[in-house]
Amino acid sequence: MIVLKKIIDIDPVIKLLLFCLLFYFLSNLKIYSDNQLLDKINGQPDFIEIEREGSFPVVHQININNLSSTPLPSSILNSEIINGKKYYLDKNDYVFKTSTINGKHKIALGIAIDINSARFDDLTALPGIGPKIAERILKYKKFHGKFKDKLKLMEVKGIGPKTYNRIEKYLTY
Repeated sequence: MIVLKKIIDIDPVIKLLLFCLLFYFLSNLKIYSDNQLLDKINGQPDFIEIEREGSFPVVHQININNLSSTPLPSSILNSEIINGKKYYLDKNDYVFKTSTINGKHKIALGIAIDINSARFDDLTALPGIGPKIAERILKYKKFHGKFKDKLKLMEVKGIGPKTYNRIEKYLTY
């Protein structure tokens, strides 16, 4: 109530300015529908993440067919570049470690998660998959081997048609 009263007491010119700023930010916000995200995943661009020693990681969109269009350190250009890979660089820009981009970042970037190489954190990034179901998926893979078909996921307790339909678009195998 106090906040509402303070907003009402603001000068009308300032209210208009705040409204215009809010409109500007909301109009430039990019929200993907499920279909747009699916298109982004299927016709996905390539992304790599680079984390330099002492700085924050940066995600780069790259064109595998034209690497000269993206300024990358020569140590990365001289290695195998794989979509969804994370490169750790020392202060001299040499690759000293690689891993994969985590599941939440992959989904945000539109990179499909490989169900057969997915880690626990990748699985829990999927909508509707919590820690218990993620553990069941990992146990299923350990006991039965790799998924040869995404539909086999429905054999995991807790994944029915509804959950499967929700996560299928984010997966590859």
